[in-house]
Amino acid sequence: MKLEMKGVNDAIKTLQLAGDKLQRKGIVAGLKAGCKVVQAQAQADAPHKTGATAAAIKIKAGKRKKGRVSYLVTIGQGWFKGDEYYASFVALGHKQGKRKLGDKRKDIPGNPYLKNAMNQATEAALEAIHNTINQYLREIMDK
Repeated sequence: MKLEMKGVNDAIKTLQLAGDKLQRKGIVAGLKAGCKVVQAQAQADAPHKTGATAAAIKIKAGKRKKGRVSYLVTIGQGWFKGDEYYASFVALGHKQGKRKLGDKRKDIPGNPYLKNAMNQATEAALEAIHNTINQYLREIMDK
């Protein structure tokens, strides 16, 4: 999901005038702040039978390419990996029963709490990104 930030264009243009290293630091700080907002919402929305799923919601650095930085809010080591692999079944849905039953297996619908958290926290995350980048710019200007 791509997010568009309004009112941040001036801040980003100012940040682009700084060197590449300072620019990357400001953007990374902003992205992490936005991800923390989504992470908090996802932890609140996650199923809480034992609390392990909510505790496993982490912020991870995504793949970096030239001129591109990304951060992800994910569960544990990733979808269907690690000790919290079952959280993927809860989020995405699954079929109940042995595979040899074929189409007779019962469909269990998913609980898309990560997607819902992203939708609910979008505005707050964008505001956190905007505020963090602006704060970073003020710190650069004061030096």
